Order: sequence, then structure tokens, then C-alpha cells
Amino acid sequence: MKNLKEFFQKITQSPKILVLVGIFLFFFIIVLIILFSGKPTEKDATSITPTPTPVVGIITMEEPVPTPTLKIVWTTQDLNVPETMDIFSIKNPLINQKTGDLLAQKLGFESSNEQESISENLRIWSKGSASIILNFEDNLLQYSAGTLPQLAVQNVTDDTYFVTARNYSQNVFGIGTAQGLINHSVTYLDEHDAPISSDKAVVIRVSFYQSVNVLPVATISQSGAVFTLYLDKKLSLLSMSVKNAYSELSSLGKFKTTPLVDLISNSDSMALRINASSNQDISSEMVSSKTITFNQASAQTAYLSKENQLIPVYLLSGTVRAGIVQNQPGLYILPIILPQ
Repeated sequence: MKNLKEFFQKITQSPKILVLVGIFLFFFIIVLIILFSGKPTEKDATSITPTPTPVVGIITMEEPVPTPTLKIVWTTQDLNVPETMDIFSIKNPLINQKTGDLLAQKLGFESSNEQESISENLRIWSKGSASIILNFEDNLLQYSAGTLPQLAVQNVTDDTYFVTARNYSQNVFGIGTAQGLINHSVTYLDEHDAPISSDKAVVIRVSFYQSVNVLPVATISQSGAVFTLYLDKKLSLLSMSVKNAYSELSSLGKFKTTPLVDLISNSDSMALRINASSNQDISSEMVSSKTITFNQASAQTAYLSKENQLIPVYLLSGTVRAGIVQNQPGLYILPIILPQ
């Protein structure tokens, strides 16, 4: 104990030794800081995002909203399909970096209207109340004119709405794309986007499929269509949405098809709904129901566009009911090509 006391007295009485001790403590603290700051925390370790695997062949699809147990009431029992069909990869999406400026220009925006964006895959323009969003990662265009719908007394036919909406599409994307569109539906909506009779409608939704080899190309959207335009009764364009459209495809090869009759017994668990009700109250009622009944009325061979692929499907049209909800438009798909 006496020796230890003499040692500390010697240190305190020697400035040279004090400096050396101070330097040693300084570097010791620095080393501790480096060791602890460099150690990854549990939160950091779990937040690492793995590199995604490229999509090839058949893809897994999810419904836009949770779905209760499905029961399909069939009227179509079979459909003629080729023994093999192509699966396509989207080589050039319709919404891409190279055409972004041109699309914005054709919708009335200038370069000075572009807003700052946090991602190179997202570009936004705005002018007054009008805006356009281009999401290149999701192959999505969303345009809004920012104007209120104008009412008109005259009656306009569905054909007129189709022609007008197709002309708007041609003005933006060109005649080749417009000629490849297939009429999907004209839906009359009130001010809350709920379906209503044509004479009381405030907004008209006009939807188109794209096409490949004369077959319709659908996608998961509000209507199940790739092109969706909203017009008012004076035929003014209110908004436009284009999702999962293509400008160039490449084939991944031909694959063996499965007859529709072989799928019907398991169709309740295999079918995927690709449209949704525009009315939120109806959507909530359907989700909370235990069973959805789909009364299938028609079937056709088609393609589903999702995750940069076009996959052959049986496209089923009809009406759905669940709980107090009756006769809502339903659009379901079944895969034509099954994993071997």
C-alpha cells in the first residue's frame, strides 16, 4: 500500500509522466469509440434489403385487396386455346426514361414545370392545378388536368366516349399505340366515383386493354384495364392512368397450355380478381364478407401484364355479390400455363 502511494506521488510530481499518461488515456478512449461505433446494431442488421431475383417464367400474383372465400358459378365450360402459347417479357415499357420529356410535353407541360424528385425512377411535373407523375420502376403514368367536370345536357353514346378517349391516347402515345387498344368499358360515375345511370353521371371512366396477337392485355387496376381515362360530359379529359403498358416485347418461349375444363374443379382457389369496386363502402363490405360469389358470364383468352411480363390467362367476366352487395362488375383470371 505504501509503495502504491509513493508511485502515485511520483506521477503527480512529474509533468513528463503526466503527459505520457494523458496521451495513453486519449488514445485508449479513441479506440473504444471506434470499436463501439463500428459495431452494427440489431436494427441495422435487420434493415438490410436483399438483392431481388429477376422474374422469369410464371410469376406469383397477389390480389389488390384481401379476398374472402370465392365461389364461382360457371356458364362457360370450355374454351378453344392453342396447345402452346408464348410468355413475353416487356423489352421496352411504354413509360420509360427516354420518352418522359415527350410525354410531359404532349400533356401540356414544359421543362420548367418539372419538380425535384428523390428518385431517378420518379419524375413529376406540375403547372397550376395540373400534374403528371411518371413512375418508371412501376411502368405507370398518372395525369390530372386539375379541373372540375363540366356538366352538359346533351346525351353522348358509349361509342363517342370510346372514340374521344382513344383520340386523347393517340395524341399522347401515337397512332400505333392507339390502334392497338381494345375497348374495355364505359362506366358512369357520380361525384363520389360510385356507379350511376348515364343521365345522372358527372364523370365517365373509359377503359382500354392493350393487345398482343389480337388478344387483350389486362392488368391489376381499378377496372382491370391498362389504359383508363376520365372524361366529363363535354368530352374534356379530366385524368389519365396508364399502367403496365408495353411498346416492345420479346418472347421467353412457348409453353404448354391447360384446357379450361381441367381448371374448373380448383378454380375457386386459383382465380384472381384483377378489378375492384370504385365505391369504398362496397369494397369494405365485400372484404368483410365470408364468401364472394362470382357469376361467370363470359370467358376469353388473354394476357396479364405484371412485373414486366405478359402471361397467358383465361379472362373471366361476370358479376360478384357478397353480403348486401349485389351485381358488381367482376373480372377474374385463371392461368393458362401451369408449372410443369
